Amino acid sequence: MTTTLHVRFSELDPYGHVNHAVHLQYFEQGRIEALAALGFGLLALQQRGFHLVVVEVHVRYLGPVAADDELDVVSAVHEVRPASARWRQQLRRGGDALATAEVRTAVTDRDGHPARAPDDFLAALRRLTSDAV
Repeated sequence: MTTTLHVRFSELDPYGHVNHAVHLQYFEQGRIEALAALGFGLLALQQRGFHLVVVEVHVRYLGPVAADDELDVVSAVHEVRPASARWRQQLRRGGDALATAEVRTAVTDRDGHPARAPDDFLAALRRLTSDAV
C-alpha cells in the first residue's frame, strides 16, 4: 500500500532537511492509511475495544528529504502473529528509497494489556503481507 505525502516547512531542521524524528510520523501515517483502507481506522479499532501500539522500530536513513518533496510511503506487513505484526516500510521520492523502517506493532485492550487481535483484523493484515518492501 502506498501513501503520498508532501513535506511541510515545519518538518525541516535548521539544515533544510526533514528532521529524523519526522520520518517516524511519515511511517506512522503510512500504516494508519493502510489500516483505514482495510476498514480498520484507528477510531474503528478503539470502538471494537483494542489498540495497535508500536513496541519496536528500526529506521535506516538513506538520503536527505527536503522542503516541497513529494514522498511515497510504501507499507507492507511482513509477519502476522495473533497479538502482533511486523511491518516493513520505505520512504521514497520518485524511485529512490530515502529511508526504510521495520516496525513491530502489538495489540492491547483498552487498558493497555496485551491482547489477541480479532480474527477479521488478522485476516485484513495478511492482505497487506508482502516481501517486496
